[in-house]
Amino acid sequence: MTTLSKNASTTSSTRPVPLRRAGRALRNVLRLATGTVSGRFGVAAMAVILIVVIVGPFLAPYGITEVVGRPFAPLNATYLLGTDYLGRDVLSRFLHGGATLIMLSLLAPLISLIIGGLVGTLAGSIGGRVDLVITWIVDVVLSLPSMILALLILASLGTGPGPSLVALTVVLVPGAIRVARAATLDAASSDYVEAALARGENRLAVAVREILPNTRSVLAADFGARVGYAALIYAGLSFLGVGQSPPAADWGLMINENRIGLLTQPISVVVPAVAIALFTVSVTTVSDSIARSVGGRTR
Repeated sequence: MTTLSKNASTTSSTRPVPLRRAGRALRNVLRLATGTVSGRFGVAAMAVILIVVIVGPFLAPYGITEVVGRPFAPLNATYLLGTDYLGRDVLSRFLHGGATLIMLSLLAPLISLIIGGLVGTLAGSIGGRVDLVITWIVDVVLSLPSMILALLILASLGTGPGPSLVALTVVLVPGAIRVARAATLDAASSDYVEAALARGENRLAVAVREILPNTRSVLAADFGARVGYAALIYAGLSFLGVGQSPPAADWGLMINENRIGLLTQPISVVVPAVAIALFTVSVTTVSDSIARSVGGRTR
């Protein structure tokens, strides 16, 4: 028994440090996310959506381009969600259709968080002409409607996941810069930053070592809000036919393709629309719960 316990403790102690840190960070995030009733709902809803996206393609009864019946056939034992405007199985296309939306909705805000966090922190900490130029560029880009800007980018780059990722990132970066700059200006007035500057440390070094780590909570909360925003923008692009092109299976594209049969076979439109709304709401409630938990703990 003693030997077994020693072996178990040795195995635990030799576990890679990055894995232990990642597991601890994940547990902390889940604890903060489930700190409110709405947060628990958001985590549960997000888990359901992720399970559908990951496991769904393996459970799809038909291929996404396979015609299995007449157009807009109603729900029955063979087609659990009916068929679409071409007679393809709605359930199969739905199970395949969320991967790109979820991936881009997470990846684009992450890239914008990294770029916007660095640029906004530098602008707020350095100040002067650098801050003025960056702020002017951000204001100009933010004055353009997000969907129009994304459409202009896709018009030059083409359609598909790659161009859509570029378009979403360009749309999200200016807002991330503005949030990071505001958080930096707030942190720059704190005692520890003033003490570091009084010691003669370089402003860039102070921004990286002192300011950026203390704005992570603000940037994390903003990241959660931008995930839902990115999902809505990409769904709109797919609805317009520039996010994904037929015959790809995509939730936004499914809404566009089947809207002509909304009164005949509403499930083909309602199911992907509800999935997009559920993902957006779940991300928003989880990020709000984390922000409230952190705020309550710091008060």
